[in-house]
Amino acid sequence: MNPLILGDGVTIVRVIPSERTEAVELAPDGSRLMHTADHQTVTCRDIATGAALWSNDTATDGGTPTQIRYSPDGGTTSWREVNPTTWEATNKVNGKPIASYTLTLKGNSIAAVMKATKPDGSALEQSSVWNRVSGGPGFLGKWKSTEMKGAPSTLAIALDGANGLTISYPEFQIACKASFDGKDYAMTGAGATMKQTLAFEKAGPNSIKMTTKIAGKPFYVDVLTLSADGKTLTDDGSPVAAKEPVKAVYERQ
Repeated sequence: MNPLILGDGVTIVRVIPSERTEAVELAPDGSRLMHTADHQTVTCRDIATGAALWSNDTATDGGTPTQIRYSPDGGTTSWREVNPTTWEATNKVNGKPIASYTLTLKGNSIAAVMKATKPDGSALEQSSVWNRVSGGPGFLGKWKSTEMKGAPSTLAIALDGANGLTISYPEFQIACKASFDGKDYAMTGAGATMKQTLAFEKAGPNSIKMTTKIAGKPFYVDVLTLSADGKTLTDDGSPVAAKEPVKAVYERQ
């Protein structure tokens, strides 16, 4: 079918087959369209053909998705309101769930719980507390994290000669093989997304600078520093757009 121009920049590019559709989201590159149907199914379709690329039944998650979004890195996130003080979200890559989140509102604070599955099948759970900076009512507003705790995650680094390395986060099913040349290298693994890359540089005799980019634009910078005794690795990270430092310490296993 030909595109139907509705005005105000709205264009229908393809009619979705006979399903009751509640929410629709177009991929940033315009190649795919994601929609909910019949109160429980999230489907991703090819814009050119209308064919379903993948589909997930969310009924087993215990609720109906009310919003769906493509994340900047090419993954998807579905949100639903369980009740006025509880929201739930699921992150997926290529239709496969990677992590789930439960946000519970208590006045001017949010208690967040993240759950993921490790490669060995065991569960990973982390929690955090966020305080309101501005805005409201309810979940609407700007929030800042004040407390984080839970099961530790794993960072694995293997050197490849004098100028190469492979870095991986097993619990999140992502890895990257790269060189210390400042160039962008794609991420691989079930959790890898289409538009996210990593660039590495040596920041000192015991330090590595890692820049995460989304669609070629710097998004987050980590500086990994090995301790003098070689037993701990400190990750000092911060978003590029804001000075909000985050520190993580890894112990050698």
